[in-house]
Amino acid sequence: METTTSESNRPGVTILPGQSVEGTMGVPGSKSLAQRHLLAAFLAQGRTQVECVPECGDVEALLGALRCLAGDEWGQDGVYEGGGWASSEAHGERTTLSAGESGTAARLLTACLALGGPSRGPVHLAVEGSLALRCSRALIESLVGAGAMLGPPSVLQAAPDSSWPLDIDPVACPGQLTLRDPASSQEISALLFALAARGGGRLTVRGSMPSEPYIRMTESVLADFGVQVDEVDGLFSVTGRLRAPAHALVVEPDASAAAVVLAAGCVSGGGVRVPGLTSSSTQGDLRIIEYLGT
Repeated sequence: METTTSESNRPGVTILPGQSVEGTMGVPGSKSLAQRHLLAAFLAQGRTQVECVPECGDVEALLGALRCLAGDEWGQDGVYEGGGWASSEAHGERTTLSAGESGTAARLLTACLALGGPSRGPVHLAVEGSLALRCSRALIESLVGAGAMLGPPSVLQAAPDSSWPLDIDPVACPGQLTLRDPASSQEISALLFALAARGGGRLTVRGSMPSEPYIRMTESVLADFGVQVDEVDGLFSVTGRLRAPAHALVVEPDASAAAVVLAAGCVSGGGVRVPGLTSSSTQGDLRIIEYLGT
């Protein structure tokens, strides 16, 4: 195994036939975890230190949107001042935000903005790329059912072509929300965040729950911020208010990226360690370890 440099001047590793992959390898942080940590830090009371935030398009999109609300310097030093919509520099004014091409950012922001309270002011949530062709019908219907005022009219059709861009006139979050036949776990996570920002409430999910590990990830992140989520047969009870944890939060290495190097070590007869990733992780992709060990 030898270290090489590509034409783009990025270091890499070349594995030659007969060689094994050995050693300790670092991988970028999980963008799914990072986005949840950052939104919770924005909504929570207090100052949250978040370390190992990955530099990637999805995370940068959410950071950019939150900095439009909290100020350009928000989190530049790795410490994120909370306060939610009350701390927003655009408090009460019409704001244009972009979720980029991140479906996670788009859904989390849609729910939290729509149910963020009328003093938040109207918001135009834009997206980029293929996300402009994607729908989140179950989430939109849930928010409209909760009293949210969304537009343009095309997103409210029975079979919309897209859910974004979206015009949002925020309303206060009710204590009871219902989500029917979600197509993505992000829709469930988005409403759990909205309830956590409210200080608690209940979410009833009717139909199957896709990608449950990501729902457990959301529950774990909210627990880091003092919010308890209990779920029984699709009924989620959210208790507590978001408060910054006393300790620094470290974004775990991305399990899907780690899976590649772990598999390389396994198939080459070597051994690879990825620091910071443990068996207690809520990332679903970590299940590859079960197969590598067989």
